[in-house]
Amino acid sequence: MLKEEVYKYGENMKIKTLYSCDYFTGEFSDVNRKEIGKIVLQNYFSGNNMDPDPSSIRNEDIRIPFDDNIRDLASKLANIWASAAPTGKKLELAYRNDPNEAFWAVVHAKGESTNLHSHENQQNYQSGPHVSAAFWVQVPENSGNFVFRYKPNPYIVANEVILSKPGHFLLFDSAMEHFVTKNCSDGHRIVISMNFNIVES
Repeated sequence: MLKEEVYKYGENMKIKTLYSCDYFTGEFSDVNRKEIGKIVLQNYFSGNNMDPDPSSIRNEDIRIPFDDNIRDLASKLANIWASAAPTGKKLELAYRNDPNEAFWAVVHAKGESTNLHSHENQQNYQSGPHVSAAFWVQVPENSGNFVFRYKPNPYIVANEVILSKPGHFLLFDSAMEHFVTKNCSDGHRIVISMNFNIVES
């Protein structure tokens, strides 16, 4: 049963379980997607990539400023998680020196996609990140979907498709593998991604 407080932060909020892992989906109607999208595309067309190496998975990640819109989005996501989390726990953005370790934009032009990966620190899971998030800013029709890859048993690999919709968000365990299908539209698909650590409140 969801706590009533959840609905103060997300509309149509749902918690689902995928192979023993919970993930949260819902919608924020009061996030300034137009302004966020404008800033993301400015940085995208300026070549402000996290990693200039085209072979790096972080090459598709775009640096964006930690402005009021992004700060507000991070706060909303943290509040959603806290409303259903164990007492005494909260989320903080996960970074050491560079804030863009914890938040960035992903822009997919026509024909682009994201390969299978996770956000887990495979050397030391305890150090984080523990929880990751996606917020869809701009989603043209036929521009692809977010897909979880999981193993319900050692012999089967399965996919769980999360339909991408503007204004919707997703919160999930950073260890969960996922990919994004190809953008078959003529427009740009824009997503804000974030990583959080679970800490004592």
